Amino acid sequence: IAILDEQGTILAVNDSWRRFGQENGLAWGDCGLGRNYLAVTDSSVGRSSNLAREAARGIRAVIGGELDQFSIEYPCHSPGEKRWFVMRVTHFELAGSIRAVILHENITERKLAEETRARLAAIVESSEDAIIGKALDGTILSWNVGAERIYGYPAAEAVGMPVSMLLPPDRPDEIAQILDRIKSGGRVAQFQTTRVAKDGRELHVSLNISPILDENGQVAGASTIARDITEIKHAELALRQATEEARAAKEEEEARRLEAERRRSIAESLGDVLKFLNSNRTLKEVLNYIAAQAGELLGTRAAGIYTLERDTGTWSVRATRGLLVTYVAGTRLPVGQSALRQAMTTRQPVAISDLADSLESGKEEPPSADEQVAAASWARIYRALLAVPIVVQDQVYGGMLLYYGEPRSFTQEEIDLAVAFGDQVALAIGNDQLRQQVEEAATSAERDRLARELHDAVTQTLFSASLIAEAMPRVWEQNPEEGRRGLEELRRLTRGAAAEMRTMLVELRPAALTEKPLGELLRHLTEAMAGRTRLPVELNVDGDSVLQPDVQIAFYRITQEALNNIAKHAGASAVTVDLACKPNQTVLQVSDNGAGFEPEKRLARPLWPGHHARARPRHWRRHSNR
Repeated sequence: IAILDEQGTILAVNDSWRRFGQENGLAWGDCGLGRNYLAVTDSSVGRSSNLAREAARGIRAVIGGELDQFSIEYPCHSPGEKRWFVMRVTHFELAGSIRAVILHENITERKLAEETRARLAAIVESSEDAIIGKALDGTILSWNVGAERIYGYPAAEAVGMPVSMLLPPDRPDEIAQILDRIKSGGRVAQFQTTRVAKDGRELHVSLNISPILDENGQVAGASTIARDITEIKHAELALRQATEEARAAKEEEEARRLEAERRRSIAESLGDVLKFLNSNRTLKEVLNYIAAQAGELLGTRAAGIYTLERDTGTWSVRATRGLLVTYVAGTRLPVGQSALRQAMTTRQPVAISDLADSLESGKEEPPSADEQVAAASWARIYRALLAVPIVVQDQVYGGMLLYYGEPRSFTQEEIDLAVAFGDQVALAIGNDQLRQQVEEAATSAERDRLARELHDAVTQTLFSASLIAEAMPRVWEQNPEEGRRGLEELRRLTRGAAAEMRTMLVELRPAALTEKPLGELLRHLTEAMAGRTRLPVELNVDGDSVLQPDVQIAFYRITQEALNNIAKHAGASAVTVDLACKPNQTVLQVSDNGAGFEPEKRLARPLWPGHHARARPRHWRRHSNR
């Protein structure tokens, strides 16, 4: 795979591209970064390659916007091996710049299968015949060269022998039955059977047998024209196998294309959701959009996002796609509530492949008899379901239910995709809560500060995620493994944005700095930094801490500032935060593997009366004695 700019210059390649160039005798300088691929293609035109000219025209048409895609098949044989490839060129734009992705795929297996099929079809079209004359008692009277070639007996050995010597053991009466038909004036046409050659080989033959008449018009013998169809039979078998292999190869190729297209759709959908999150749409609009996207990509019959009212035990419908009106209007779920409760309790997705079996076994059982009857009725409409919890700010907010019209099993990839949509629902809800709290901030200055932080900490992260999502479909189409890594990066950015919002919600309500355990506050900070900077941040909490409010706030602010400084100045690739809580002492240490500073230099003044901090290379530690 290679990516070209609008002039045809190579911007990026993968390892397979490098190997492809080396295997075809190209130096790295001819096909590497910075090389103009159109110039390389044009240079091959002089070596009388019509395909090269057509390829060059196709690449220019894609880069010029005349075509979205272009493909061409071409041979690329080596002295010891025949090979064919297909070149696919795809147009895309990134940040206003025109780009083209070039993919060379080896289709040798399919081409060889097609050649084999054509060659075997030619064999079926021709063969040589044996002509044998025999008396009515089956004695061989004449034996031509064709018969000698087919059966292996020279004429001297065959003439005068019974023709039954050619019969296989499982057909002892076949000659007698044929001769009885000939005696009555009948004929045998295109009769396919088996015979045994002199060397014991079993042969497949096609027989045409006619009566031989004497001068009185009486049947005096029989003439057999035998065509050896052994190779034809073998070729037919091989042809069937080759056709099946070609069909399987084509189906596999089509399956790969459909899978790449599906992954492209998934990536585009996730990117569209992020754009929705980053817009001024209401929460209801965003949730309805997510439910619609999840339902479409996961092939559901219906989808719903619910919250459970803790005081009344009733369900609230926050967003739906495809649910019947009577289902949407209810405050209890006639089917799926046990799975949804389990998902919310365990904070893990729950899949039910067959709701009817689940109801019969009692795993999915509504609380009342009326609801059990209703659930059985609904289970005939919704046959399988997938329940995903929605966790906002470490609190279970509700869940998302995906309904299917037929019983089915769920792949891990489908479950992971459903969880990704659940994460985006949580992000949308958290984003909405954060916006509401920003709007309720006490002073204009506080609102301005929070608005700036919201833009820097969350909106920028979502924007970065959107860029990844826009690029990921094309990458996924060409390299599924890279596409999977892109999806994981997209999920990491989404969860990082959620962590940023949790941290900002704490900032909005200062009392939360003393209400929550210090370890939980530090987890918000480390997750937010990991999502914002892509640095691996490890948090280790040993024991429980009960600190004075001012001390806990100081620990929180110190950790916050230390992580900000590491992100800005340390150039680190790993960060560790350790919190050790003992009965009379709490120790906090922030460490990284980046650039440090001289340990001999102390701070010019105390952090606060009676406390000093020593600067240390690549880590900082704070003690609190109670």
